[in-house]
Amino acid sequence: MTIHDPEFRLRASTALCRTDLLFFVWKVFATLHPGKEGKFVPAWHVKAMCYELDNIRLGENKRLVINVPPRHLKSITVAVAFVGFLLGHDPSAKIIVAHYGLDLARLHSEACKRVITSAWYQQMFPNTRLAKRGNTQDEIRTTKGGGRKAVSIGGAVTGHGADYIIIDDLLKAGDADSVAELERAQDFIEGSLVSRFDNPSEGRVVMIAQRLHEMDPAGYLLDKGTYRHLNLQATAEEDEEVLTGIGRVHRRQSGEALFP
Repeated sequence: MTIHDPEFRLRASTALCRTDLLFFVWKVFATLHPGKEGKFVPAWHVKAMCYELDNIRLGENKRLVINVPPRHLKSITVAVAFVGFLLGHDPSAKIIVAHYGLDLARLHSEACKRVITSAWYQQMFPNTRLAKRGNTQDEIRTTKGGGRKAVSIGGAVTGHGADYIIIDDLLKAGDADSVAELERAQDFIEGSLVSRFDNPSEGRVVMIAQRLHEMDPAGYLLDKGTYRHLNLQATAEEDEEVLTGIGRVHRRQSGEALFP
């Protein structure tokens, strides 16, 4: 077998997707958007998100806020691909994914289920299989006791423990100036989400959102001083260096667009 053989390339591709979150995201994108695989751009900001997310998986960090504008692959990367990657490596992992709306929560839950039941995923992660019972629009359960629970703000989380809590845009742009909605989001985070950890000392939290207000959910968590912050502004306000891997950085100049 040589590097030019199709079988070799297939094995190499499978190995990369299994160990490298960026390549896994690429494969997920192709699965959710058939025929558009060639349109996926492994941009530096996606590499930066994947690097920080994998540090969460490996336990190098347990608290992360990612701020990124809309339409920059944030939900596919975090609410769909990252969840599938976590369950592939640990089918017993319990994951709660929170959105502001139930329709969006169910949309991403269905996308994640589509990935996990795909032929390539089942070949890549043979120990991760869906249970015969308990799978609904809101919940995915594995045969190993893990799974993904989708919730929306104000929804019931009672009875569901978690190892990972992922918060994806918990506040609508139109509610950003509402003190009541800001406080509602904060209360939901504290009262319904971060209280769900089975092992609080090992529980991981990831929030990904666009910034809407200084005390929006992202600002609320950052104000605690315990969250690592990956701040991917639409336009850089100053020169900066952003980690995209071990020993790798992207040097961004002031005024540079995130994804021109």
